[in-house]
Amino acid sequence: MKDLKHVVRESNAAVAALQELWPPRLALTRSTDTVLYKAFPWFLAPAFPHIADAQVEHLGVALRLFAESIFLSDDLIDADNDSPPALLALRIAARQFEAYLAMAELFPARSPYWGALRQYLAEWADACLRERMLAWGEAAWETYTPQAALEIARGKLGVVRVVVAAMAQLEGDGQRAAPMAESLMRFQLAVQYIDDLRDWRRDLARREATLLTARLAPALAGFEAGGEVAPEMLDRAARELFRGGHAQHMIDQAAGHLDEAERLTGGLPLDEWRGCIQRVRRVGATLSTSLEEGMHPRAPEGAVPDDRGGP
Repeated sequence: MKDLKHVVRESNAAVAALQELWPPRLALTRSTDTVLYKAFPWFLAPAFPHIADAQVEHLGVALRLFAESIFLSDDLIDADNDSPPALLALRIAARQFEAYLAMAELFPARSPYWGALRQYLAEWADACLRERMLAWGEAAWETYTPQAALEIARGKLGVVRVVVAAMAQLEGDGQRAAPMAESLMRFQLAVQYIDDLRDWRRDLARREATLLTARLAPALAGFEAGGEVAPEMLDRAARELFRGGHAQHMIDQAAGHLDEAERLTGGLPLDEWRGCIQRVRRVGATLSTSLEEGMHPRAPEGAVPDDRGGP
């Protein structure tokens, strides 16, 4: 397995070379600082020993750009970015083009990989639409139950399975694909539970549909009616967050998903991947301790790095 710092340097250099082909403001080199998303295939590579390093490296750049296009798409859909929407759209288009071009150099047009990618993207799009229907007033908050929130989260996060689909296709052996893909899904869900707990106040004030909002909204009289979320409602939410056991529920769910992520890859030589799981586990434990030390009236700010699910 290559040193991850070396992998990231090579990936940065490859993306910098691509940036030369695009207008500077599209900022291909401006990316997540999370090592996981800059080198995702390398975390799984030991379980696919027949894939050449050059292919893993090429795939890593493709998936990095693809992931960034998803992140920026989320920002555009949620209007959660300071950049003008038109600039975001152009940045997304550039990353998608380069990602798909790199993928096409690895997978023929009729490769099963493309069908898997289409499926994951369709599920992601469907989940985004279901989530935005609340903001658009096309769905009632009463329908946004914790189970519905979990289904939407799985739909949005499930695109991460493309990493395993690509590796399995290059290896020519899909026997390990299903449990490994579910491990990635569980990891992402764990991080989502932690992120949603950290950001609960901001998300509630903006009426964002999250795993935690789905639990808090029914206890807040007037929330489902729409309109501005008053400070008094946020104070009630803070009390409900702790007294109703919702904060602990989020911590417990994150821990459970991390347990499953680790179990599903048991026996595979994936030390770096298990290291990611352990790092997020420590973040969850730190947040839990912070909550216990300052139970009222709100969860601590900044307890979890805002890194979109990475270690």
